[in-house]
Amino acid sequence: MRVKFRMQTGEQDCLLACYSMAVSSLGIDLLPHELYDGDALPADGLKASYLRQIDQSIGTRTRAYRDPGAEWTREVFTSFNGPAIAHWNSNHFVVVASMSRTHVRVFDPALGRLRLPLEDFYRSFAGVWILVEQERPPALAPRSRPPSAVRVFFSRYLWLLFLGLTIGQAASMAVAAGVRTVLGAEYLWPITIGLGVVLVLLYLASGLMLTAAQRGLTGRFERRYSESLFRSVLRRPYLFFKSQTVGSLIEVISLRGTIRDVILSSAIPAAINFLSVMVLVVYLAWISMPLTLLTCGVSLLFSILAGLAVQRERDASQNYVQRQIAFTSAIQQDIHSVDETKVTRTEDQVAARWSAENNRLAEAFKTTLGAQNLSAGVQRVYYGVSLVVVAAFSVSLYRSGHVGMPDVVLFQSGVGMLAGATSELQTFFVSWAKAAVFEQKQAPLREEPEEQRRDVVLADSPAFITARDLSCTYPGGEPVFAPISLTIGQGEHVAIIGESGSGKSTLLHALMGLLPHDGTVQYGDGWDRSGLGVVLPGMSLYTGTVRDNLVADGVDCTDADIWEALAAVNLADTVSRLPRGLDSAVFESGRNFSSGQAQRMLVARSLIRGRHCIFWDEALSGVDASTRESIYRNVFQSDTYRGVTIIAVSHQMDILSRVDRVVYVKGNHSAPVIGVPTALEHTSRRYKRFVASANLLAA
Repeated sequence: MRVKFRMQTGEQDCLLACYSMAVSSLGIDLLPHELYDGDALPADGLKASYLRQIDQSIGTRTRAYRDPGAEWTREVFTSFNGPAIAHWNSNHFVVVASMSRTHVRVFDPALGRLRLPLEDFYRSFAGVWILVEQERPPALAPRSRPPSAVRVFFSRYLWLLFLGLTIGQAASMAVAAGVRTVLGAEYLWPITIGLGVVLVLLYLASGLMLTAAQRGLTGRFERRYSESLFRSVLRRPYLFFKSQTVGSLIEVISLRGTIRDVILSSAIPAAINFLSVMVLVVYLAWISMPLTLLTCGVSLLFSILAGLAVQRERDASQNYVQRQIAFTSAIQQDIHSVDETKVTRTEDQVAARWSAENNRLAEAFKTTLGAQNLSAGVQRVYYGVSLVVVAAFSVSLYRSGHVGMPDVVLFQSGVGMLAGATSELQTFFVSWAKAAVFEQKQAPLREEPEEQRRDVVLADSPAFITARDLSCTYPGGEPVFAPISLTIGQGEHVAIIGESGSGKSTLLHALMGLLPHDGTVQYGDGWDRSGLGVVLPGMSLYTGTVRDNLVADGVDCTDADIWEALAAVNLADTVSRLPRGLDSAVFESGRNFSSGQAQRMLVARSLIRGRHCIFWDEALSGVDASTRESIYRNVFQSDTYRGVTIIAVSHQMDILSRVDRVVYVKGNHSAPVIGVPTALEHTSRRYKRFVASANLLAA
């Protein structure tokens, strides 16, 4: 059975995409994301052992083979009697669909369908085969998938588009039929003028209908597809976003516009135009069946040749699209770390990396141009040959008296329209392939995620947050810490400290309800997510004004509240000296402020929004000790923020004198220690040593 091509969303799901392609050849139609139930893939991707777990559910058997060497590779692959997964460049996988003595047909989940010379294959092949075989009939429950993007367009606007295109094609056919009528008419000029008026009206009506239909279909697509996509993306769990790069996620989301344009501007019009030209064929057959059969025969012959050319163009197009995505991702990644590049003076190395990626993109573009030129060449040859053959045959029929001169002219026009129809058919298949690739890449984002765990709020609970036997495990790992039970009261100030990598942030995220966990987390009366203030690593200022960055949507506050928060973080004087005060501009990521100022502005935002509770994760890591102590005093001893629960992760021990209790996360999967800071120094030697060591390093 034919292999269905699947695309990866990142290197983590590369093997999963190849496995999905392999089982598709067995008649099992499962997309890569449908084979994995977790919120996020492990950072290093899936191991081959996980595929055996999937085998149990879909009735397959996965085996790995070490290749004996280049001289036996083709014989080994032939013995598989089907596609096989090949380990590629040490950290990548591809599906090998076929192998001849000179070339290898490869399905690369990152780049598309490739036809490689055998020596290029050997250069990248890592020497390991993974074979998936059918062991028993699969028992798969029916899966519900989001409707295809094409189905979104099924509406009255589609019929209006069909009508507009049909009228446009009818006008074109009227030209051909009109020429035939004019040539045989007695009143030449009146008929010519009348025909011209009719054509103008038809083209005008067609244009108005197409405009109205395309506007309506665009609006429908945005409502039914884009808005649904946005909601589905934002409902993804927190771990999903932590496992994705910003560039790749933006790239995939932005494909929705390309899907719309390809379907609306290319695929649908091409299909409708081709069908409407078939009406012309019926008309031509009514005039002369022999000429029509000849014309259609020539068209069929070249359609077969065009189909081969289109296949090559489609493969090249898919490869080029993936190269564009890879190039964009590489550029974005390096621009994000441009600070390090400038400090280390590694601009030449980065430029060389960009050039290498761009060269690969350029090679893909050259291949695409070659494939497009081949398709265009087939089209031009078809048009020229069919014109000559039909002209010769129609003149022969004219001389024998079977057709008139107007019929000869009509068939010459018909040849041109059939050539256009063949081109439209090519456009349809290429456009459809593009849309299918893009839509498949968006499929994981469009599926409705499992409903997020709802907050358990106990109105009669005296505690603000209560955790019982709480523990967290990341995909493919062990529990980060042993189960912990913790009760935090309303207005209590709690610090979470510990060594790097011990699980401080994980515990904070679990208390916020961002991570899947074992045990329970319950909230007391007054818990309201709209009243939470948050500062987490990775958060940054955005383009806008100071006011825009400080006041979140839906937060009701006055300028006095804003200035009070700025004063608490020692930024009031800085902002007041700006040209427009609160309405002064902020560049992307706050680049017109120092890193410490930008961090303090985020803290001010959390103070404005956090009416009930504030979560800080290294919120003041980039602030000097004197300023940090001033902020602690302004916040923890202020009447304004009295009664606000504050839970702060920090590696600076000066926070311990400001909090009511501390949670010491020891690491090594052991249970955290909880208590009053001064008391813990007498009850936990490890805590005492950690604090003393941290203070010594800070001194």
